[in-house]
Amino acid sequence: MGKGRGMSEDKDTNPKTIADNYQEEVELRASSYREQLMRIMSEEGGVLQILLSDAGKNLEALSHIPRLLTNSLTDGFRLGKEKLLLQFQDDVKMLIKSGELKELEDREIASLMQAAGDLLDAQLALIIGMVSESLSNYLKWVPQIEGGESIERAKKFIEELINVTAKAMAERDVLKKFLKDIKSQVREKYIRNSTAFKILAILEDEGLPMKPTEIASRMGLSEVTIRRHLKRLIEDGYVEVDTTTRPYRYSLVRTPWESEAKEETR
Repeated sequence: MGKGRGMSEDKDTNPKTIADNYQEEVELRASSYREQLMRIMSEEGGVLQILLSDAGKNLEALSHIPRLLTNSLTDGFRLGKEKLLLQFQDDVKMLIKSGELKELEDREIASLMQAAGDLLDAQLALIIGMVSESLSNYLKWVPQIEGGESIERAKKFIEELINVTAKAMAERDVLKKFLKDIKSQVREKYIRNSTAFKILAILEDEGLPMKPTEIASRMGLSEVTIRRHLKRLIEDGYVEVDTTTRPYRYSLVRTPWESEAKEETR
């Protein structure tokens, strides 16, 4: 089978002439995508405005977290302390009643309760101090918001993200387009003087298994000729045959121009 080599001699249809324009096409498409994304992000009530507005509010709120949580912990511990002391008092009375603890006067019980309360206060103060310090250290990464500096940094980051996204989208589109163009040109050179490869092209375009009579009708050739070429294509691994049907149906496995088109883009 002739493979239609010598593409470099045909300068106008050389796939590499398409690849030479790759960067220019990417920049054009990236610019378009960038404008679209910025318009969507910057429109009234858009994502960018919401993010920047929320960023300022969130940064300010984050700076108050240690104080707010410390206050909440203090209130919670105070309530917990009262419950603990009441439980402690009940336990002392129970021990006295059971004889495990000698009889105590009210002032002695009051002194015992005071000591327990002081001990709890000391422990709770230590815990709250440790929590407050840990929170402050953890939130040291929170940027300052004086003069809107953090907002500007956030805006710049989003714009850079849009640029990267736009370029990636453009490269995807252009690569798909170039691969398609290159594949089309390479395919044309393969099938130009090859009946067998024309059969492959028909199977590729059809996308479904075909009978020899259908292929013969498309090409204006005899079924005998088509079957002879199909036999060779099967041997070369380009086509497979379904023998469970009558008549047999033939499907495309691969094409030589697919892999060569990919090589041309490297």
